[in-house]
Amino acid sequence: MWTEHVGGRSVLESARSTHDPDDPALSVPPGDPGEDELFGTSVYERSAIFLVELHQRMGDAAFWDLLRTWLTEHRHDNATTQNFLDLAGSIHGSTLADLSDPWLFGNSLPPLSF
Repeated sequence: MWTEHVGGRSVLESARSTHDPDDPALSVPPGDPGEDELFGTSVYERSAIFLVELHQRMGDAAFWDLLRTWLTEHRHDNATTQNFLDLAGSIHGSTLADLSDPWLFGNSLPPLSF
């Protein structure tokens, strides 16, 4: 987002360039990568693309509310992926499992929605 803010490529362009269904590193489910892939490519890149997808689904106001609320509620605290998804669903007004399950827990890289 900072890169886009300072005139670089957009978040959507970054997500498109990172999204590569042929990259086996992105087939690891980032929500449960296993010990060997805990700091692997998928945990960082596929999770980041999920956040772009989540932003697209929720819209600007709700997405930024989610991030601000998350930081406020979990400052100096531990939390889980499920805690984040529960908060996102609460702010969005419905479960987001149809989006989060394939992106975070599926074995294949989902297609982009944009």
